[in-house]
Amino acid sequence: MNGVFHLSLLWRSLFWSCVLLVALQWQHELGPRRSAGLAAAVSLPKRPSLSASTGLLVAQNRLGDRRKTHEKATLLAASPGNSTVATAAALAAPKRPPLSWLPKGAKNALASYLATLFVKIAIQPFDTIKTVQQMDARAGSAHLSVLLTAASILKLRGVSGLWAGTWVSAFGAAPSVGVYFGVFSAIKARLAPLLPVSRRTVAVALAAAVGNSVAAVFRVPYEVFKQRLQTGAHRTFVETLRFTLVEEGVWALFGGGRLASQILRDVPYAVLTAVLYDILQRSLQQLRRRTPSAMATQGKGGNEWVDAASGAIAGGVSTLLTTPLDVVKTRLMASTHSEFASVGAAVAGIWRQEGAAGFFRGGASRLLHKVPGNALFFAAYELLRFVLGAVDTRSEQ
Repeated sequence: MNGVFHLSLLWRSLFWSCVLLVALQWQHELGPRRSAGLAAAVSLPKRPSLSASTGLLVAQNRLGDRRKTHEKATLLAASPGNSTVATAAALAAPKRPPLSWLPKGAKNALASYLATLFVKIAIQPFDTIKTVQQMDARAGSAHLSVLLTAASILKLRGVSGLWAGTWVSAFGAAPSVGVYFGVFSAIKARLAPLLPVSRRTVAVALAAAVGNSVAAVFRVPYEVFKQRLQTGAHRTFVETLRFTLVEEGVWALFGGGRLASQILRDVPYAVLTAVLYDILQRSLQQLRRRTPSAMATQGKGGNEWVDAASGAIAGGVSTLLTTPLDVVKTRLMASTHSEFASVGAAVAGIWRQEGAAGFFRGGASRLLHKVPGNALFFAAYELLRFVLGAVDTRSEQ
């Protein structure tokens, strides 16, 4: 009964996340369409020149160039007697996006927070399967396939076992991801103008490295709690919290190589993902612009598939290359009896006990988690940035 209750909460959160996303998009798109319709309704039969000017305003507004429309309407309205054009200018004024008072860095952080919340709830089972495979190397279940591991979890803990640690993951990861993308966007915005276009990837890589180093401090506590819940070391979050703080102490959240392993995994993963995503996104957008269908719809959005494909490929490559670092991190964080005292000890122990194959435990389930997760995240993230006004048009991403 308790598992059913938690699942119902999960799906309700997922549903309302989707509703929020649709509502924000609808609110953002409704203003320009309404303005265009009202501006088109203004007619000046006795003054052809003014009517033509109004028609030009409407055409520009429909093409998405609302800034240019507003400037032209303001100049026309400044001339004597043009009260009707002044009305059209007011109607054609660009609609302020939601939360326009927030700086761009905060909007990027909010967009990443909402996107992370959505993705974590949707595909948490794959992360749980990966963690169980990486931890249970001695019992033999680490050699089980993804489906057999999932079946084992279902048998021992029920359906809710696949979503173990979801609330810790969703509400713990989202702030750290928000911090990362806030810092990443701010640093990238300041470095990019100082470097030539050919060196843009340098700005992206440096911003990703600094952003994830800062975010790792926020990410470590929730990772410790989440992975201990996923492996079944503790039954509830309160029990995990009590054991960690009382039995091990606050420093246990960061000591014993836990913070070091988090940074060692996150920074390479973030740099690879950010650089590959940036390169793939720009390449796919250029390819899309060369197609006739894209020429006809330019300025009207439609980049969702570019964001999703770029995120999926970048996430897949980065995941594959950083799986050994993820295994080391999991062994250090999920263990409740200090099996390894440092990153070096964990690497030596895994190599001695399991060989090279030990560093790729749970690799398949991690790919199943990260590839669709990155695709969903980057598509939702870029859309939310656009809706919240962090970028003016989809082409500026």
